[in-house]
Amino acid sequence: MLNPVLAMVLSGLFLKLWLERPAYRHVLFFSTGYLSYAITFGLQAMDWPFGYPANGLLSNLFILYAYIAIIHGIMLRRGVPTPFLALGVLGAIAFAGQFWFAVIVPDMTGRIYAVNFCYGAMMLVAAATMHTFRNKTPIERVLFAVALTIGLYSFVRTIGISLVEGHIVDRAQYVGSLTWLVLNFSAAFFALLFALTLAYMVVLDAMQDLRAESMTDLLSGLLNRRGFEEHGRKALAHADGIGVPAALLICDIDHFKSVNDRFGHACGDQVITAFGRCLSDAAGGEHVTARIGGEEFAVVLAGANLKTGRLFAEAVRNACSTLKISGLPEDCAVTASFGVAEMQAGEDLTSLMRRADAALYEAKRRGRDRVRSAETHAGKTGTDGNPPLSSVRASG
Repeated sequence: MLNPVLAMVLSGLFLKLWLERPAYRHVLFFSTGYLSYAITFGLQAMDWPFGYPANGLLSNLFILYAYIAIIHGIMLRRGVPTPFLALGVLGAIAFAGQFWFAVIVPDMTGRIYAVNFCYGAMMLVAAATMHTFRNKTPIERVLFAVALTIGLYSFVRTIGISLVEGHIVDRAQYVGSLTWLVLNFSAAFFALLFALTLAYMVVLDAMQDLRAESMTDLLSGLLNRRGFEEHGRKALAHADGIGVPAALLICDIDHFKSVNDRFGHACGDQVITAFGRCLSDAAGGEHVTARIGGEEFAVVLAGANLKTGRLFAEAVRNACSTLKISGLPEDCAVTASFGVAEMQAGEDLTSLMRRADAALYEAKRRGRDRVRSAETHAGKTGTDGNPPLSSVRASG
């Protein structure tokens, strides 16, 4: 009963992990797969409910689901298609072989070959699919190696034990034999090894997601101040390392307090969400974008000089004025002020933010809804070149 008990424990482990992170649907397949694996060995160890050979045939269906569910979970996590056709064909061959050597021509060695070869081939199919994963993480490489090892071992073990012990015809001869011992203990070992690798992968995923969540602003969906400082520094260091320019944009939604005061915080939250989406769409996922304060946002544009940064800011400013916010009257347009600075030689994020923030203050001082460029180390100051426009016309 080692295998069913071990598999039940592993199924419970994955169930607990899934309950902690319900978004991880693939973990639920790991849990049900190991539960099915437990049922498989439970049926093989007992005569209940149908006795031999019906229990053996039924257990084949459960182990078929176990393999498919676990492999599907791996592919679901990666978002790649599961090779259901190949797995289904191998499963059908395994069941046909099981039926043939259990009912038509009783032969235990034939059953062992049919089952182990087919399910070993399933693991090789899984390994082959995992081999195509792009940018594999270290734990995915380990999982690939384990799947490949299990698949190859299924063939080597079956042939090797058969050569050592000889042909086994009936079940009574099989139970307690060397073949029985090797198959059961190796099944337990590899089930545990595979499960621990999967569990470690799930835990690493959860840790990475928790870290990402700690750096994400829930309202806008952008990075928060902490995430911006970490990713922004990396982006500037990378740009400096490869010798390309970088610009920083800091923007502030105009008269945001009046929106909250006149139309409520729920409306204000929608303004933040919509503006964050506008900024994210403009950045296209290529730049570090964050909400660094209440209504203040920032973008690091790697590979952009001051002129490109100003063009980006103008594009966002124009898109911002077209936003439609539920709860905000149509005659109240959302506008924002922008400060742009280009990274100078040897400049860090703190200094760059200070210069961009000064440019933002100048844009607000000059009437808001405009873009201003920051002073360079040479003392030059950019001009906005924008005609004064209305900001959030909360007063109507």
